Amino acid sequence: MNWIELTEAEQEQAWDMINKRFSFSPSIKPDDWPSITINDDDYITFILTNTCDDTLDFEEQCNEVFKSMVSKEEYIFALDWQHECYFFNPHIPKGDHEWTIPFYRTGIITSSSPKI
Repeated sequence: MNWIELTEAEQEQAWDMINKRFSFSPSIKPDDWPSITINDDDYITFILTNTCDDTLDFEEQCNEVFKSMVSKEEYIFALDWQHECYFFNPHIPKGDHEWTIPFYRTGIITSSSPKI
C-alpha cells in the first residue's frame, strides 16, 4: 500500500527533523520567503526544469528522482505543513489515482526525506 498516513508522533518527529535541517518557516507571504534555509551540506539538488521531457509530467519527473534515491522497499516522507502527512513509496505505481499530496503546489511546500 502506498500513501500511509503518519501518526501524530511520526509527524512531530518528521517535522522536528525538517525544522532542524532546514529552519523551515512556512508562510504564504512572499516577504517571508524563502521558507527553507539549508543548515548543512548533506543534501542533493535536482533541477527538473532543464530536463523537462514532454512525455513526463512534473509529478512523474519528481517520482523518477525519488525512485533514484531510495530502494524498492524504502518509504520517504510526503509532508504538507497544512494537511496530513504520509509515508510514500515512489516505486509503487499510482495507476489512475491522483497523488495524495501533489509534488508541487502554489504557496504550499511539500518536502520529502528518508523515513525515520
